[in-house]
Amino acid sequence: MRTKFSIILVVVVAMVAGMARGDEAMVKAMYVNGFVFSSNQLLSLDGTPLTAGTLGTGDGAIIQIGYFKDVPVEMDPFSDYGALEWSRFQPLTGVGSPNEARHLTSIGDYGSPFSGPFGFFYYESAPITFDDTLDEGLPGDYPVRMGIRFYDGTTLEGSSGYNTVSSSDDLWLLEIPQSGPDSTFLNMDEHVLAWESGPSGAFRTSLAVVPEPRTTCFLLAGMLCLLRFARRRL
Repeated sequence: MRTKFSIILVVVVAMVAGMARGDEAMVKAMYVNGFVFSSNQLLSLDGTPLTAGTLGTGDGAIIQIGYFKDVPVEMDPFSDYGALEWSRFQPLTGVGSPNEARHLTSIGDYGSPFSGPFGFFYYESAPITFDDTLDEGLPGDYPVRMGIRFYDGTTLEGSSGYNTVSSSDDLWLLEIPQSGPDSTFLNMDEHVLAWESGPSGAFRTSLAVVPEPRTTCFLLAGMLCLLRFARRRL
């Protein structure tokens, strides 16, 4: 699952010295070359660039920035991650995260009131607090390994595919510093990348979205009702 590409995705987590309960960490994410070159856009399975939505922000295809909950940082995403480890991705931003009302991230957003190009995004305006009365799903212990998950739809219900990326590089670790500011850089150009899909599915939503158990139950219940109705009419 080792791949290298010409686009840089940077997530910067800048934290204040002596961080106390209620302090904030500014999370930034961007495609540096994405607005100039059209290579390696984030794509759907059929190769269509993921939508940036309308001219506004927050309504493009879903991007989630998060971490791998209860996964030891000593594990290498390339060689050690299996289905269990990838499934433990915990989003902190974006639709489907416990903080989507406060920290919405999507394709096309680039830090202004206007939407950017399809397949790319720039995100820097959402502070993630370390106060569990404000934000949910926060790590209990640090460091944690960071990751990015993206979908081919603007809602989870309307998405059919997704993918997740991380790296064994130490710069993909989120640590709370004891003193002074600290940063975490998720660099998809210079770092060796691990993809949940494997390298053949890199930069594409090449994995099928599995409905949540509750959604599946609703679907099964609806099918049973239709079958009963059909039997009565026979």
